[in-house]
Amino acid sequence: ISAAGSSNSTIGLLAMIPQVCTIIGMLVWGLHSDRTRERKWHLVLPMLVAAAGWMFTAYAGDPQVQLAGICMAATGSYTAMSIFWTTPDQAMSFKARAIGIAVINAFGNIGSALNPLVVGWLKDLTQSFTAGIVYATVLLVIGALLTFLLPLPSSTPKPSPNL
Repeated sequence: ISAAGSSNSTIGLLAMIPQVCTIIGMLVWGLHSDRTRERKWHLVLPMLVAAAGWMFTAYAGDPQVQLAGICMAATGSYTAMSIFWTTPDQAMSFKARAIGIAVINAFGNIGSALNPLVVGWLKDLTQSFTAGIVYATVLLVIGALLTFLLPLPSSTPKPSPNL
């Protein structure tokens, strides 16, 4: 955008668009998930939206389509993360939750350390960030598939009136 001669104000406003989309998407999708008491599809679909967004970003030649892809990727990723953290209660017993959440965090930390190295290696290998974006897309699709296969109830039971 800067190379095209855009002003700093324009760049700042354009950089704001994905974040605004993400805020709106998280609020709307989270409220919908809570109202329907459904988690699995509310987690899988944003992951697939994020994957599609990254592919638009990687392969679209038009900057407007790339910006739309970034909006999709950011909204899908952050929305999936917010829904993800509601699932340990459904997928694990009360006693297993602490260990389960610790394992989730451990794998998240490992991924946070290794993925930048992998993306950097792919960029050095291919002289392009496209391979790194495809790598992230593949991880999102694998995550969506694993979430789909997870024996998670399709809906959350209603809270007990005694609570």
